[in-house]
Amino acid sequence: MLDLKLQDIYDLLNIDQKTSEDISIQKIVIDSREVEDNCLFIPIIGERFDGHDFVDKIAGHNFVTLWQKDHGTPKHKPYIIVDDTKNALWLMARNYLEKIGAKVIAVTGSNGKTSTKDMIYSLLKDTYKVEKTPGNRNNEIGMPLSILNFDSDVEYVVLEMGMETYGEIDKLCKIAKPDIAMITSIGSAHLENFGALEGIVKAKLEILDNLKKGGLFLYDDTSEELLKALKKRDLKAYKCVGIGKGDAMIKGEIHYLSNGMTFNTNLLDTELFINSVGHFQAHNALFAIYVAKYLKVKDEMIKDALSHVEFTKMRLDIYKLDDMLVFDDTYKSNPESAKAAIETLVQLPGKKHIAVLSDMLDLGENTDQLHYDIGLECNKLNIDALYAIGPLSLNTYEAFKGEKYYFEDKDELIKALEGLLKKDVAVLFKGSRAMKMEEVIKGLKEKANG
Repeated sequence: MLDLKLQDIYDLLNIDQKTSEDISIQKIVIDSREVEDNCLFIPIIGERFDGHDFVDKIAGHNFVTLWQKDHGTPKHKPYIIVDDTKNALWLMARNYLEKIGAKVIAVTGSNGKTSTKDMIYSLLKDTYKVEKTPGNRNNEIGMPLSILNFDSDVEYVVLEMGMETYGEIDKLCKIAKPDIAMITSIGSAHLENFGALEGIVKAKLEILDNLKKGGLFLYDDTSEELLKALKKRDLKAYKCVGIGKGDAMIKGEIHYLSNGMTFNTNLLDTELFINSVGHFQAHNALFAIYVAKYLKVKDEMIKDALSHVEFTKMRLDIYKLDDMLVFDDTYKSNPESAKAAIETLVQLPGKKHIAVLSDMLDLGENTDQLHYDIGLECNKLNIDALYAIGPLSLNTYEAFKGEKYYFEDKDELIKALEGLLKKDVAVLFKGSRAMKMEEVIKGLKEKANG
């Protein structure tokens, strides 16, 4: 549990001020609804809300607040005046990491960063004191806030770093400079902000620009765009390891089960089971396995931990609803992850393999063609049926030549899928985050076992 004193907060803010107030800080929050006793509340100024507006409305708790000096004087006490609350959050997180001396493992990638983070944490946690950013807290607010709530005796922190444009990963790395850094994949996510994959590579490589000298850099060596960019760099200051083809790779075939998959690698002399599915997930596991071996985790502990990773929800979940095998990958979607998910779907047990697909967002000017290509991929892999929903997914529907259905309403989609609950089928659910495809699964869960 976090255990700071008010004086510690002044020190983390580089404020040269002494206090005799014996106030304990056990949690740091930015949401006024999460304030409780012994909290530090940091009011962030966002596009729609200003956290300062809620400070005086918080009742019934003893807490400390930061206060941005251009907002007048708060009624609540105690408070600490700062120039900018967001900058103060970043400064505190950076200084806290330095204070506790934890080693930083930084994970980025167009696809796979959350699952890779989850696996690294699982493989290290029985050997070291480890913390990770929860869920998808991978931006300039979520990551530093997570850091500030880590226990002070942590040895390794596994930090997911996301981005939508240039400079964002650089900013995160200025808060938490990596000892180990990795790029799990290069894909079309947020392509409209970069114009081409080369731009995405450039932005992702900000993580390498901030890696400590002598640090370990892991990269997806199946990405031609990434390999091309790395050839132009002097990498002598780092230990660089390609993941996917040479230094770490999958050996032989992947065998799919109803609760996961088995595979072999050149990193361990034993068959591995992981409670997830997909060749790309086995690829992500290579990053975690390499890190674990690099940090001298025993092979038998790696094998055991990999078999029961606690993955972030809505990413590659597989489970039964009545007789239907659900492949829940609803958290996000882009062309690469959609194709990989469809490839995985056809490997799962079931008499029929059905794709329930919604729109992929933020893809730029080629959006219609990219959706059409997903329909062609469904043809190529002989998907038994396609259920499409969303205006962009009409392109996917039009490209597919097999049994297909198009919907504009989720309730109608749920009604159409309900009849599959009693059948031996495997069904993939996938779409961009804003499409909220988990609502379809929720609707089916309500009808299951009925």
